[in-house]
Amino acid sequence: MSKYDITEMSVIGWMCIPSDARRTATGHFRVLRDSLHTDPHLHILAAGQRDMTHWLEIIAAIPRVTVGAAYRHNATYEQLYPALVDELIDWHTADDSPASIVFDGNGTETLRASRRQLPHGRSRVAEQPGLIVPPERDFLQAADLIAFSAFHSMVKRESHRFMHDWYPRLLPKAEGPFPL
Repeated sequence: MSKYDITEMSVIGWMCIPSDARRTATGHFRVLRDSLHTDPHLHILAAGQRDMTHWLEIIAAIPRVTVGAAYRHNATYEQLYPALVDELIDWHTADDSPASIVFDGNGTETLRASRRQLPHGRSRVAEQPGLIVPPERDFLQAADLIAFSAFHSMVKRESHRFMHDWYPRLLPKAEGPFPL
């Protein structure tokens, strides 16, 4: 999970990677890293337009990986996050599938405190989200770009006109962006 948080709207993007598809997804990102036109250690959002569209195409091509985005107008990321976690809990409880949440950050976020407390055994989602500081993880960088492209598909700022269609065009199977 990753966020794109601007005063008028917060967006969270995600990738859902089944545990038995993780190796395949990692291989796709390794190919991508080898082909980037920028320093492979840079955060993906520091890459050029061509690299970002290539990254989205790679994400869309990974078998069995689903992506999506959720948003909330006039809300912070901390206000949007618990609503999305509640949705994830419902999805994974309904199909009895396990899940864990990993988000980017430096550990100062208030997300752990904002998550609703569940009765023991109610949820198949790991109780505490994991923290990993980007740019160390390709999956989190991908979630950054998913959130970034979803944001620009909705806000449609003139300065980012070239990105207005990236989310629907380059991620045609993506869920949302949907309001929470």
